[in-house]
Formats: sequence, C-alpha cells, structure tokens
Amino acid sequence: MHKLLLISFTLIYGSCVIGICPTTEKIGECYHGQPVDDTCVCDIGWDGTECQNCEGRIVVEGESGCISEGNYDFLRLVNCGWLIKQDPAFVNRTLKISILSDQVSCNGVTLQIFDGEGVFAPLLASYSGTTAPGSGFPREVIATSGFAFFAFQSEAPLTLSGYNISFEYTSDDYQITPNEMSVVTNVTSSSDWMRYSWQSLMAQGRGSASAALIDNSTYIFGGQILGDSTGRVEMLRFDIANEAVEEIVANPAPELRFGHSVATLTDSFLMYGGLKSTNFTITNEFWKFNATTQSWQENTLSGTPPPLFGHTAHAVDINGKTAMIIIFGFHPEWRYSNFVFQIDLDTNALERVSTTGAIPPGVFGHASAFDPDTKQIFVQGGRGYNVNQQTDFYAFHVEQNSWKILLPIPSNTRYLHSMAYMDDAVFVYGGRRVSGSGICPVMPFESYDSVTGYWKDIDYNFTETDSRYGHSMVVNEALRTMSLFGGFDGIMHSDVVTYSLEASRNSCGLSDGQCAVSPFCEFDGENCTTASCALTEEECNTFCSRYLTCSDCLSTSVPCCNCSYSVDCRACLDANQADIYCNETISDVTVCDVNATLDYVCASLKTCFACDEMDGCQWQGSCTRGYEEVNCTNSILELIGCENCTTGGSNVWCETTGTCLNPGDMAVYYPYDTCTDVRRSPQQCNDPCSVHTNCDDCHQSNLLCGWCSENDDTGLGSCMSGYLDSPLAGNSCQGNWSYELCPACQCNGHSACVNQTVCYDCDSDTSGENCEVCDDGFYGSPVNGGNCSQCQCNDHATTCDFSGKCDCDVYGTVGDQCETCRPGMYGDAVNNTCYYLIDPGYRYQFALPQTVSKMNFNICPSSSADLMVTIDSGGSAYFDEYFNATFTYNSTGESRLCAYAWNETVFAIYKNVTYAREILRNSEIHFSSNGRICVNIYMEFKPGFSFVITLEEVPFNIVLLIIIIAAVFLLLLIGVAVFWKLHTIWLRYNRRRQREVELTEMAARPYSCIDFDYSDDYKLGKNPAHFTTQSISGAGASVGSVLLWIPYGDQDDREPQIAVGSALVKSKVTRKEKPKKTMIWNRNRDTSGFDNPVLEIETPDTERNPSSE
Repeated sequence: MHKLLLISFTLIYGSCVIGICPTTEKIGECYHGQPVDDTCVCDIGWDGTECQNCEGRIVVEGESGCISEGNYDFLRLVNCGWLIKQDPAFVNRTLKISILSDQVSCNGVTLQIFDGEGVFAPLLASYSGTTAPGSGFPREVIATSGFAFFAFQSEAPLTLSGYNISFEYTSDDYQITPNEMSVVTNVTSSSDWMRYSWQSLMAQGRGSASAALIDNSTYIFGGQILGDSTGRVEMLRFDIANEAVEEIVANPAPELRFGHSVATLTDSFLMYGGLKSTNFTITNEFWKFNATTQSWQENTLSGTPPPLFGHTAHAVDINGKTAMIIIFGFHPEWRYSNFVFQIDLDTNALERVSTTGAIPPGVFGHASAFDPDTKQIFVQGGRGYNVNQQTDFYAFHVEQNSWKILLPIPSNTRYLHSMAYMDDAVFVYGGRRVSGSGICPVMPFESYDSVTGYWKDIDYNFTETDSRYGHSMVVNEALRTMSLFGGFDGIMHSDVVTYSLEASRNSCGLSDGQCAVSPFCEFDGENCTTASCALTEEECNTFCSRYLTCSDCLSTSVPCCNCSYSVDCRACLDANQADIYCNETISDVTVCDVNATLDYVCASLKTCFACDEMDGCQWQGSCTRGYEEVNCTNSILELIGCENCTTGGSNVWCETTGTCLNPGDMAVYYPYDTCTDVRRSPQQCNDPCSVHTNCDDCHQSNLLCGWCSENDDTGLGSCMSGYLDSPLAGNSCQGNWSYELCPACQCNGHSACVNQTVCYDCDSDTSGENCEVCDDGFYGSPVNGGNCSQCQCNDHATTCDFSGKCDCDVYGTVGDQCETCRPGMYGDAVNNTCYYLIDPGYRYQFALPQTVSKMNFNICPSSSADLMVTIDSGGSAYFDEYFNATFTYNSTGESRLCAYAWNETVFAIYKNVTYAREILRNSEIHFSSNGRICVNIYMEFKPGFSFVITLEEVPFNIVLLIIIIAAVFLLLLIGVAVFWKLHTIWLRYNRRRQREVELTEMAARPYSCIDFDYSDDYKLGKNPAHFTTQSISGAGASVGSVLLWIPYGDQDDREPQIAVGSALVKSKVTRKEKPKKTMIWNRNRDTSGFDNPVLEIETPDTERNPSSE
C-alpha cells in the first residue's frame, strides 16, 4: 500500500532570501531521492519512480528559507503542502514571502498561499497561471499570522518548472497609520509608465475596488482584500503629486464590498451595489461620499433597485440634468444582465432604460468609459453566456438611449479589465482571459481612435504591470494621464501605476520606437503615418456577417465599412456585397422587423426572473416573445444552507463564504480563487473529511484534513478538518491529532501491531497488510473498524464487492446474489444452476468476460439419432486455453425446466484439455421422443475463456453402406441365377412334354409305315441317296427326308410316281460327336404297307440294332 510520508524539518539558507533558491541537482535517475539498487529511495514528501511527484506535507521552520521543486522541467504530479511554522522567538516579527518565480498552467494547476496553518486560513495568493519566470518578479506578500501554508496541486501531470519561493521573518513595519500620510517607498519608471509602491500598503492589496478622482486625489474604497482581516483598511486616498497615501476613516461607512461601481461628481462620488465581504451577498445600496466633509451618506432610491455586482456606472449630463447610468453586471436571479438603469440624482428615482439599436449581451466584469463630448459610453468585454460576442465593442448614447456596434477589439476576450478615455481615444488595459489553457497570456495594452475607428496594440515594456486584472482606474484629462490601483496577478497589488499620453494626434513624424507607442500613428514599413481604419472589402464582409439580426447589423458604426441587412437572404453583408448576392436589402434600423428584434432580445435572457423583467417576454421553459405573466419560482436566494443548496445537484455550496450558486458562476463570485472549500452534494455538507476512513486517504485526498487516532495500537480513528496542531473549531479529537504523519500502526482495529508497525493475525474475516480488506467470500469495509459479512451467492460466485453484490462466475447467472438466470438461459439459479440450450446442427462460439469461469449446457434431443458434441478451445490463433468438462444425463425423465430435480448420471469427464469430443449414443442414454431425457455439460475454465461448441448427429459409415449394398446385390444376383436355372429346367421339361405330345399326335396320323435298314456300312455313292437327315440345333432330333416311288393308277396300268416324305427323327447323339447326316435305306424291306413315320436312329458310336423301326 502506498504510504504518505511527512516530516518536519528546518531549511535555512542565509543567502536565498534575495535570490533564487539553490538548484536541486538530480542524482542518478532521482530528482528528490537517492538511487539504491537501480531504484530511487525518495526523500520525505516525495514519491514516484524518479521521486518526481511532490505528495507530502512538509513543515519548514527557521528564520528564513526556500521552498522549491527545483529549477527544471519534467513530467510529474503535484499534490503537496508546505507549512512555514512560526518559532516562538519570532512572534513579534512579520513573515514576508517573496515569490521569486512561478510558472504553472492557466487551468488545472494551482499554487495557493494561506495566511495561517492550513487551507482554512485566509487566502494570501493564488496562482493558476502567470507570466514566465522572472517577468516582473519578485511578488511579495505579508502573512500577518506568522504562519503560511502553501498548497500546490495539479489535476494532470505538470511539465512546467513550478515555483521558487523564499521567506524571512522581519522586524519591518508594514502598517499604515490612519489619517497620516505615508511616503512612497519605491518608484520605478519605463517610458510613459511609472509605478509607486508603499511598504505600509503591502498588506492592503485589493481587487475590484472603486476609484474616484477628486481634486487630484484618488479615493479607493473597498475591494477584495486577501489575507488576515486584522488591520484591513477600507478606504485610501492617494496624492500622486506628493507621492503619498493615507487611510480615510469615516463613521458611519458602508460595509466593505467589491465589484461595486462609482460615478464621480465635482466634490463627491456615488457608489452603487457590489458584493459585501461580510455576508457575501449582492447589494443594491446607494451611497454618496463627500470629499470635503470626508463623510458617507446612504440614499434611498425609489422604484425597485436591482442588486448588481461587476457593473459599471457614470455620472452624465442628460439634457441639462445630472444622472447616473448603470450598465450591465451580474444579478443573483437574472445572472448576466444586459439592462441599462438610470438614476435621477435630483429625485433619486431609478428606472430601467428602454434602449434601441443593437442588442448587446449580458456581461459581468466589462469595462466602460464616458466621452462627455459625444455623450457616448464605450463598453467592451466582460464575461457572459456567449464568448463570441465578448470581443464586441459598443457605444451607448445617453440621450438617445441607443446602442451602436463599433469595430471589435482584436485581442482575446477579457474581463475585469479597465478602460480610459483621453483625447478622443479609448485605452484598454489588463484583464483576465475568459477561457483558454497553457501559460496565461499577457493581455495587450490597446487603444481605439474614436475618430478613425482604428485599434492599435501599443508597444510597452513595463513587466511589473503586465498581467494583472481587477484593478481600478481613474483619468486625469488635464494631465493626460490614467492611473490604475491594485489588481491581481496571483497576489493582490497595492501599488499605483500611471500612464502618460505623450503622443499627439497631429504629429506622427516619429521614429519607429515612438510610432509603436503612439495610439494615433502606425508604421507602414517605411514611415510613421496617421492611423486610419483600413479594412479590406473581405474584412468588412467578415465583420458584417458576425451579426445575425437586423437591429445589430444596421447599428454597426465603422468608418470604413457599411453593413446592409438582406431580408431575403436573412443575413448581414457588406453593402457592396449585398446587392450582388441578395435582392431586398435595407440600411435603416428603424424599419427592422420589431417582432424579430424582440424574439432575439427575449432569447438572450436565460432565466425566468430576467425574462419577467423584460416587457414583451414571457417564460415557458425558455424566454420567448409574449405577454403571459409567470410567477417565477426556485430562486437561488431561497436556498439557505448546504443541504438545501446542493440537493438536486444543480447548485454548489461554497463553505468558505456560505454561499449557494450556480457552478458556472464560480468565476464571477470568486475571480480571485477565494472559495477554497466547495461542497457539491448533500453528503459533503458535513465535514468533507469525514468520508475518509483511513489515515492515508485522509492525508492524500485533501490538504485540509487531519487524522484523530482513537487507539494508537490498532489504528482506529477518524478524519476531520483541521490545522497543524488541532482540528477545526467544532471538531473534537479525544485521541491523538495527526496532521503531518499517520500513526505507525494502521490495523483498522482488527489486530494489534507487532514492532509498532506490523499487523499480526488479522481477525474478523479480514486480511491484508493493514487488515484493510475482507477475506475471499466476505464483503464489507473493514477499514477503521468496519465489519465483513459472508457473501450470499447461491454457490455461483466465490467473491462479492463491498456491498455484497456477487461476482457471478457462472455464465447466465445474474442478480446481486446470482439468484436468477438471464434471458435466454434456463434452469433454477437458486436450487441448481443455469443452462445454455444447444440444438443439433449448430455451431456456437463464445468469448466470455473476465468474470466468468464456468458455463453449463443442456441438450434435450427429440429424435433417437446418436449425437456428437465437440468442444474446441485450441483450434484458433485467438484462443488456446485448457478446460474441464463433465457430461451427465438425467435418469428421472424430468423436463428440462425442472433441471433442479434431475438425478444425474456422469458418463464422461475431461480434465485440463483444449479439445473434447463425445458421442451421445441413444443405445446407452435412450433419448425419448418427448425430449425428457437430457444431457448436461458442465465446463470450468480460466476467466476470459473463448471456445467453440458444436452439436451434430453422428454421420453414417459409408464403407459399411457400400459393403451392405454389395452383399445385397450379390444375394440378388444369386437369387436371379437360381431363378433363371429353375426357370430353364422348367422350360425344358415343358418343351419335352410338349414334344412328346406332338410326336404322339403325329404318330396318330393315318400314314403307312415304312421300315428302313440303317447300317454303318452303307456308303454314299455317286448317286444321290434316297434318304437323308439334317440335325436340328442341339442334335437332340433330326429331320429325316425320303424320296419314294409310289405306284399310281390300276395295277396293270400303273405309272411310277415320285413322292417326298419327311418326319422328325429322334436322335440319340453324344455331346462330343455330331450325328451323321446320311442314312441307309433298307431296300429289302417290304414296302407294301406304311409304318409309323417316326424313326429311331442311333449315332455311329453307339451300339444299335442293325435295323430300326
């Protein structure tokens, strides 16, 4: 665990008070530490791999010394506090602090110096970005309490060189005596600038004060004053001619305030509004100070004077009557006001002025100056809603009550700056940039020539004045000088700086250097000539196009540009361009659409209260044109107290001043960073330190917190706001108070320390180096005596967070106790578990989150086919993880929705594998057609597991199929052959029987029988035979043919006749021997009659009777 180390030590550098602090040399790779075994052992108060981060509370004691990070640039985090502690020997001395250099960014990094022991002490200085080191330094402040606390913090890593500060306890007198002139201590000058400073005013620096010039005396009243309120002076009078200053004491007198306005009369000045320092409320009080009698008088105004802050005012002559004109400012309910008010000084009647022409935005902290000859009040800058409009430059005519837009200032938007009017020229000095980052720029000293409309950045080199804001300014027209007092650039100044206008409007024959400082001349590269407005046509068109409404467009007044408004294009264009691009254009503001103008006016009002103030506007969630009356509610002024203010989260509470405000208004109320304790929620309304439950967090989180130990042996205690030696008033510490170092023993009350630092045998289900965490399976916050309780996760998690919410490690189980199955999963998470259903024919791929280490699958097939499950976590380049898998099936026949009732049988287990394949055989598992016999797969793996699971029916064996088909075909072939053979036998049998029948029938025919003698020795001669045979196919029979001589007619008168006869002859022939084709006729046979023509014939190789029938 990271330890915040703090130490009290003494730094004494006798020679560092005047010069820069000695440079800290980098030792090896360590900025603030010693290299040991390739690592840095940091000095007390420093942290980081290179000891580059300032993260301690360091107490410095001594008569003098230095505070610095070292003079080098590097990337580091900063969150440290340095306390200069007063030694009793120096009680009667004054602590003077010299800020020798400081370079931090505008946003996110601050160096604050407090006049006391901690951040609850009054603020002395606040740096959130200044000039480069050495530019106008040193800055000196006085800590009247004798203590000083430095808080240096960054929201992001810092690369700038940081700070370099020296201090000393001195016996010098820094007090001013009432009604006694104090002579100037130091005067410096450069060209047209002079600076006067008084040692007696070092503790009287202020910002946003008022200044009035009466009879060559400058009166300064009020202002934001930093540091201890002891010895605070409310009013000063400067006699610049005699280089002297005195305190003015009057009774009665107004309460101290800042951001108020004054208007100077002949022998008096008038003061209106401001933010009271005592209760931090914006007032509408109207006071008059008489310089002759040195007295104050409060006047009551008729009407409804608005409370305003950050406004400006001028005493003007309107048609022979003196009036006070009040312009803009910040209102607690309207917020940024763009209203103009007029006070009739004869009757003390106040009224809001109905203006015409341009519509300027509402702003706070703007600057203005009055030209009595043209009756115009020039207004520039300020902080408001629209940053883009805050460079605009306006002129208000006090008799015509009309606004005009002049050429915008070329530089960045600024507020809390000053303006002076001399010799028909407006001079703008200083100010704070509205937005930006990095090193805060020096705002240029600029002038505007009201005759030529020309802006100029006046060259000057007076670094002691270059970056301040919130100063006050007066103009001595007779001496052609402007004098500014005070202001802020990290510290509050109490000096007077004067600028003398030496240049002449009619004399520009000057050198290059003289030309650069003259507001009336410009250098064209060769000569110094009279300046003029010289915008190009393109620049004019760009200028005109800035303005969106007809009234703004036609209220522009630039000598070298003429804007026209196009009705059809609804755009503001340079007059030379408008006729080219658009048809209907107008140039008279009085013919602008009144309703369109009012729409724009109403839209510029951002609160219900401001909208209700403007005639013709109504509030309906936003301000629009209309006349419906609305009762505005939820005024921020009604929110009293931190809890009422911060409930809802739309407001913040500043505990430093007890003020409720909109978060966007922090820069308005606290332009000098004086709110050092901001509460943003009701939970922070008690002591903000109380949310921290251990000493390390208490010290690291906030420099205003300290630790009260209840028991030094166990580490029990509480965090509360306080200083070095004690808690803040209202907090009570009954134990030991620790603001610098945490107690050595930090066991959170769950163990006693061994050797004062080591926690031994943590009890109450706790563990850790400081018994600061709950054991696995338990939850809670054991810090500072807290308890641990057992996690209730239904066996689906082994850990839970500090609130008891389980870290469900089974995929598909959800809920604080893993008590339900997520949509798409089935099962009972309370009694069993949750399953992911998979079906045959699909491939499922999972990439599981880091919190999951188990997953279950359910298979309920509806067919009797064998199934094959494949799980693969190593078949891809993206994952190769081992897993365990257990396969079971239920033997009760319960439905898959009744999974918790299953009586499961394990049939396969895989351990520490990347691939698993299992055949689910129906012959073993006996799947039923209604899907009630199911298989479960339980997987375990490491978190962040990825895998693929596939379920498919087992494929048929193609070889077996071929063998079966071949066997069937063979059997069929054999059957066909047997059938053919039997069929052949049958056919033969039938043919033989049919032949016998036919022979029998032939034998029964009425023919005579003739016997032939058939012998082997008969030889064929040359003559043709009387009988011949021809074997038929198969040699089973022959056709025998005989040639007969048949008598014809009477016996006596017979003539021989030839006849041919044929018969089928049965033949007995062997298969090896073909039968003879000839036969022998037996001539000796009696032919008187006819026998059966069927002849019995034998083949020659067979024994036979010499005669055949």
